[in-house]
Amino acid sequence: MKKFKYFGALFIFLIVNCSIAQSFYYQTRVWAKTPTVYKPAESEKKQDIVIVFEWNSYEVAYDADGQAAIYETMHVLYHVNNQKGVDEVNKGYMSMRNVIEEIDLNARSISSENKITYLNRSTVKSVDNFENAGAYKIFAIDGVEPNCDVEIKYTNKKQYYSYSYNVASSNYRTLDFETHIVAPKNLFYDIKCYNGLNNFVKDTSLADKNHWVLKQGSLERNKKEKYSASKANKPAFMFQLAYNTDKTKAKIYSWETISKEYYNSLFVEEDLNLKSLKKLLESNKILTQETTEKKIRELESYIKTNFEISNNFKNSDLAKSRSEKKISELNALRLFVASFKIMSIGFEIALTTDRDQFRFDPKMPSYMYVNEYVIYFPEIDKYMSPLEFSSRLGFPNPYVLNNEGLFIKEVSIGDISTASSKVKTLKTLDVKSSYHNYEVKANVNLTSNTLQLDITQKLAGYSAYYLQPVYRFLNDEQKLETRKAYYLSEDVSTIKNAQVLNTDEKDLFVNPLIIKYSVEQNDYLEAAGTKYFLKVGLFIGKQEELYQEDVRINPAETGYPHFMNRELTINIPAGYKATNLEELVIKKVCTIGGAEAATFSSNYQVKGDQIIVTVYEDYKRVDYPLTSFNEFKEVINAAADFNKRNIVFEKQ
Repeated sequence: MKKFKYFGALFIFLIVNCSIAQSFYYQTRVWAKTPTVYKPAESEKKQDIVIVFEWNSYEVAYDADGQAAIYETMHVLYHVNNQKGVDEVNKGYMSMRNVIEEIDLNARSISSENKITYLNRSTVKSVDNFENAGAYKIFAIDGVEPNCDVEIKYTNKKQYYSYSYNVASSNYRTLDFETHIVAPKNLFYDIKCYNGLNNFVKDTSLADKNHWVLKQGSLERNKKEKYSASKANKPAFMFQLAYNTDKTKAKIYSWETISKEYYNSLFVEEDLNLKSLKKLLESNKILTQETTEKKIRELESYIKTNFEISNNFKNSDLAKSRSEKKISELNALRLFVASFKIMSIGFEIALTTDRDQFRFDPKMPSYMYVNEYVIYFPEIDKYMSPLEFSSRLGFPNPYVLNNEGLFIKEVSIGDISTASSKVKTLKTLDVKSSYHNYEVKANVNLTSNTLQLDITQKLAGYSAYYLQPVYRFLNDEQKLETRKAYYLSEDVSTIKNAQVLNTDEKDLFVNPLIIKYSVEQNDYLEAAGTKYFLKVGLFIGKQEELYQEDVRINPAETGYPHFMNRELTINIPAGYKATNLEELVIKKVCTIGGAEAATFSSNYQVKGDQIIVTVYEDYKRVDYPLTSFNEFKEVINAAADFNKRNIVFEKQ
């Protein structure tokens, strides 16, 4: 989701300066006149591609009119080991986002015999929106074959930006990584490195410029691992303008200045027409709700179901937006803020990040880290994601929790109001708040060799987050496709009496979503001589096993705390007995700091002619450190192990 940012006068203030004659550091980077192909080590030959080097520079310079721009240079050399690698790099891609001027673009291949094939510029094509990633230039690279090198080098002049977050690693191993940040003497940058990346070092060899250099001997390739925040864990660096000594000696960004910018944009009341807004709250029976929580729920429901919220709409007059039922994200937030103030409901605006992309850094005040919006209500200790349609009070976007954020509230002294801010933690919810429970009643008929299952699933909290709020808006075909994910049978024709309950607005995150159906699942019952095998382990749905053949790199994450409780009731056919029930007993626990952090437990009891199997699984926290990964994996895999368990019926 796109977010609004506030630059305005501050942006102009930062970058305007007098122009001076200048040379560019990026011009010192040239490629070899007579290159020779890279000779990979034996271990490197196993990879499709090896990045021999990647060199980047971000150079700030002033134009003749005194406006700043950034010259971005990228120089990379790939060694291609096989045909799969050929297919990866026989085309080049250059983003044109915010490009003012294309300075240089060069590419070439170097064969195993050191034959050089240069870029054919007739192959360079402009694409306005390449795979929804914006404008790109795409070009073919000729002569690419196994055991060759591919070299690309380009420089673009871009609109100035004051901060940037950059991921250093790629899908391939990089043998040498180097990045330079260059700026005029009056501009100083704060630079922060993350996830094992070396720190930048100040280079004083340039007399007329500030210069920071990062050198990294090697970077391992990105590995997408299950149950991990792979994006947020990638080696990365962030740089941000800290001082412009020609303008002021004060630091440009602080959490205080950022909070005041947001306060001035969100809490402004000049064009709100508060009397009209109060009438709207009264006429929709929002203001008359008896408790604070009910008022918040009613307001959230009204705004999210009556307005189309999008940044495609202008931040125009809020009264006009209300009448048209089309509202920008900024105005939607202002509408929430003004309504809470009218109803005297205490709240704080919490600004943070999606922790799956990158984590909030409390020590690096930046607009980079305030691109997700949450409202916190101290009286009831609950959060809201005001711009997320799937979210309702108490269940904000799950990826803003277990993270830190900038909390902003209004404080007043007499008639004067201003912002007060503090960095705090957005707490995760209790494990009991989200669940996906099963009730399965199985009727085993050995006379007809049939198995009838009556299944009820109950989903609450985040387990219903992506389905319960939207189900009522789906057409019949979409509803069927959605339900398939919850069926045991892949043959939809065998499903009978399907129902999906508690999908109305009043039910969202208050009552659990219920999915009920019946199915004749005869393939779960197999005869072998005089014995019958009931695949009871599959009653909980097919579970994915977590394989980890390579050394684990990332800590584990589960998204949100949650549990699953399954109760499976199976009749014992007349004249038969169950002989192997002890095989249903499994217990796996992941312990962190002396406390149970994740559990899988399955057990059984026999009551008369019924076997009642209970299968319980929970994940009490979001993050699991590497030191606990093996135990975490055992809990995950215990469910897949249970899938393989059978009940054997033998004649008495």
